[in-house]
Amino acid sequence: MIRFLKELWHYLMIVLRSKYKWMAIFFLVWLYRIDFMPDSGGGVAKIIQIVTLCGIFYYIHKYQNNIVSWTYGKLNMPVKSLMVLYSYAAVSTLWAFVPAFALFLSVQNLIMIMAMAWFFNQFTDFRNMEKGFVSFALIIITFECLCARINNPSVFIHFLGGGSASALCFSYCVAEWFKAKSMDKKRARFLKHSMIWALVLMVSCTSTGANAAAIFGWAVACMFAGKVFWTMLLLFLTGFLYFNQDAIETVILTLNPGKTMEMIESGNGRETIWAALMANANQKPIFGWGYACIERTASNVLEGQILSDAHNNYIGMYGSLGIVGLILFIYHLIVSAVKTFSKRMKPGCLGVFTAICTAAVNSYSYGFLSGKGCSITVIYFAIITLSYYYNKVPYGLGNSMQNSNLNG
Repeated sequence: MIRFLKELWHYLMIVLRSKYKWMAIFFLVWLYRIDFMPDSGGGVAKIIQIVTLCGIFYYIHKYQNNIVSWTYGKLNMPVKSLMVLYSYAAVSTLWAFVPAFALFLSVQNLIMIMAMAWFFNQFTDFRNMEKGFVSFALIIITFECLCARINNPSVFIHFLGGGSASALCFSYCVAEWFKAKSMDKKRARFLKHSMIWALVLMVSCTSTGANAAAIFGWAVACMFAGKVFWTMLLLFLTGFLYFNQDAIETVILTLNPGKTMEMIESGNGRETIWAALMANANQKPIFGWGYACIERTASNVLEGQILSDAHNNYIGMYGSLGIVGLILFIYHLIVSAVKTFSKRMKPGCLGVFTAICTAAVNSYSYGFLSGKGCSITVIYFAIITLSYYYNKVPYGLGNSMQNSNLNG
């Protein structure tokens, strides 16, 4: 595992020594601002976020000046449906509760989708593209988790973003590892180490929703990768827990170290949050309150807490973009799942399908697509973008990222 972590560090150093280093620096600063810099101090945090986002867009446009038309017109329906959703989110600025906020966050998501479209366009074969994706995901999750522990030194901390992002990465890796074991030993070894590291990061972040979503993703991977033993084992464990429900509490507490059953059952106040948001959402059911604004309409929901996340993509979309936005969002999930499931025999596509299923389940606990952007938002955009690129590149025989255009 130490060797694997050194490999991730090596890939990061390759990028930071390449002509793309400023784009990488802008992205890491943007991520740090999102996760760890509160919006205070005379608007300094807002300025940093704006500057870094503009920097990212400047460089992707510099290296691919048709990036806007390329993303809207050339990619597949999963990506296009996502672009349409956030374009509509940008239009919601016209009636938004906080117009500038809705506009900035929707444009931010559009830029991040374009960034992922540009990034994967640099690779010429599947193996290097997959390694680029998994390395990118694990590097930014590791960066987040290290920064979180600088602020709060502890092995186990409640870090929703890191846990949720790790769940997506874990689900992808376990699905593809099942398929790669008998066909490509070197790829399988990389996926195995990636899966283990993602699992370590996920468990250390103590997110109940992320852990549950990852277990669901694991089950999906077992079922469609033809792993009869693991599928039967999961069915047996499900049946055992059903008939021995006293054991459920032990399992839950084991998967969520540092938490009590009272904390888990209350969902840190999620039910209270959902009830308050739905009451406001029903006042504007067709078009909503404007992208990412439903949370801003509710005050004093939880004493001593600022409500910045709906903790539910479906409620968040309905409250912010109304029935129209919710339909667009669900259409995107359906078309993405159907498209990738139909290609599941191709390398990478079962992993993408499994990660989409994991994201759909995790959407019940974290509004990572209906509100502010974070690492899981970007990783999800990457996964959706891969649904296009995986069908456009040959498998490849390269053994490292050196065959990609990443080195400039």
